[in-house]
Amino acid sequence: MAKRSIIRKAIEKLNVDDKVNFPIAQLASVRVGASEVGLAMNRKYKTKSNSSDGVITVHRIA
Repeated sequence: MAKRSIIRKAIEKLNVDDKVNFPIAQLASVRVGASEVGLAMNRKYKTKSNSSDGVITVHRIA
């Protein structure tokens, strides 16, 4: 649960056009977190996984 709240807080702090990276091992938690924050706060996010770099990037688009 602690990891999930850290992910959510990082996503909530993003301004439009900001990005944050997380380890690819947290892929599912990051995608769920972006979806939940987007719904709760009426925001839009994109996620992109990069397996060669081992990261998932969350980009706030609105």
